[in-house]
Amino acid sequence: MNIVKPQLNTLYYGDCLEVMRGWADSWIDQVYLDPPFNSNADYNIIYGTNSTGTRTAQVQAFSDTWTWDDAAIQRVNLIENDANHPAHNAVRGLKLMIGESGMLAYVSYMAERLAEMHRLLKPAGSLYLHCDDTASHPLKMILDCIFGANNFCNEIMWKKTHSPKAQAAYFGAQKETIFLYAKDAEKAKFNKVYRDYDEKALKPYRYDDNDGRGPYRTVEIEAHGLQRTARRKHFAFKGRAAPYLYSLERLQTWDAEKRIYTSKNGRHSKKQYLSERQGILVSDIWVDDDVKPIQSKEQLYPTQKPLALLERIIKASSDEGNIVLDPFCGCGTTIVAAHKLNRKWIGIDISPFVVDIIETQRFGGMKLNTVGIPTDMESAKKLAREKPFHFEAWAVTRVPGLAANDTKTGDRGIDGRGKLITTPKGATSNAVLAQVKGGRFQLSHLRDFLWVMQREQATLGIFITLEPVTSSQAKSEGATLGQITIGASVYPRVQFWSIQEYFAGGFPNLPPMNDPYTGKPMRTVLPLNL
Repeated sequence: MNIVKPQLNTLYYGDCLEVMRGWADSWIDQVYLDPPFNSNADYNIIYGTNSTGTRTAQVQAFSDTWTWDDAAIQRVNLIENDANHPAHNAVRGLKLMIGESGMLAYVSYMAERLAEMHRLLKPAGSLYLHCDDTASHPLKMILDCIFGANNFCNEIMWKKTHSPKAQAAYFGAQKETIFLYAKDAEKAKFNKVYRDYDEKALKPYRYDDNDGRGPYRTVEIEAHGLQRTARRKHFAFKGRAAPYLYSLERLQTWDAEKRIYTSKNGRHSKKQYLSERQGILVSDIWVDDDVKPIQSKEQLYPTQKPLALLERIIKASSDEGNIVLDPFCGCGTTIVAAHKLNRKWIGIDISPFVVDIIETQRFGGMKLNTVGIPTDMESAKKLAREKPFHFEAWAVTRVPGLAANDTKTGDRGIDGRGKLITTPKGATSNAVLAQVKGGRFQLSHLRDFLWVMQREQATLGIFITLEPVTSSQAKSEGATLGQITIGASVYPRVQFWSIQEYFAGGFPNLPPMNDPYTGKPMRTVLPLNL
């Protein structure tokens, strides 16, 4: 296998398994992944509003439904037959426990990718896997097998919603799980994390000697309860004999620093000043306001996590200049947090529109380095030849206002969809459809697309090819569907557009459309990732 030198501060487009397999061992400091959860649901990216005020899906982000199919069978067989695979025993055991099922399809998919992430981590590196209770138990078995149970560090519980759903059959679900594993628990980097004091935590700091050091609370220095039964040295300190938790020398130092508080009954304790504390030490239960659930007005992606949550995770297991990898980067919260905290980063995602969201919505239009996204005709042809489904999705999303069809096989002749802002007079819908052909143009393909447009009652159709269609017969047949008029402008109902024109800066002549990422009217039409 050819080892490819990874590019830092870069977005990779493609399956993270294929991307990671080309990289060398042991150079990543931290991995965070928020992969599909096996939720048996389809996730839509952004919603528009129809005339009745009902929110309607604009873009399907991804499908999180797993089935026992040929790909799953092949995946499980490969792991079962490879005794050296890190997840070999776990997958074999899970197959006996849960059988050939959608869950086994899912966990075997994750096992392949988690093994690569483990390989990429430095000895002091760590991995945070975000999931819910749908598959948390089998995922932990996979992680224990790949990382070793002795390298399990934490099972963090994060409060994902402000309140549970009223229609829940049992106790309403409010938490998600974040598993923390180290490549080597004895070497792993970990920075203690503190959160801000809340009103309850501030109450004990009720004393103040007005000496400039501010409020303080008192903490025990004597052994009590079970601690008293341990072998403690009894000695006298400032007239009181007791089993102390600290040495006499330590207590005398604190006394010289005026850090000893003596109560009316003669018991001693230590003054703990608020000004000297970093905050409340964060435990493995995260319900505090510092990482509160994401607000709907901030949400660009269906499974998006709050920025503060990722900042806490990144601060805990990396330092400035370290490398953070998110192999399922979605709308880019991890890489935004890493960038903000002066870490180097790499994001990978299999959805081409994610690159556009990250650049336009998360990085304010800043041009990012990308790998796997075609930058010229040769790379576009290569993508069309080697990964036709990826090419279709990428080509569709080059047209501002269009979103790729999530269904790749059985897509009923539709590779992309969009919506006009208004429905033209005489039209039955405001739908715009697209079809992509990455090979040689054939007239039969166009005829099929014209039939699909009529079947779907689409107002406009865009027939996308690698190179411009020059056939006069094709242009003639496309013109049979006529034109539409919006305002003072007239548009052909069928338009031909090519990737070659895209690289030359040309776009279809389209009426005003809704932005599939916001559901709002698009203000401008700009080249994407040129």
